[in-house]
Amino acid sequence: EIIWEPTWDPSFMAETAKLQLNMFT
Repeated sequence: EIIWEPTWDPSFMAETAKLQLNMFT
């Protein structure tokens, strides 16, 4: 389970999401 840290800014979350999508695809 992934816990999103509230201290992350949207741009960082977006970059992390891209990396995770690359891992899962």
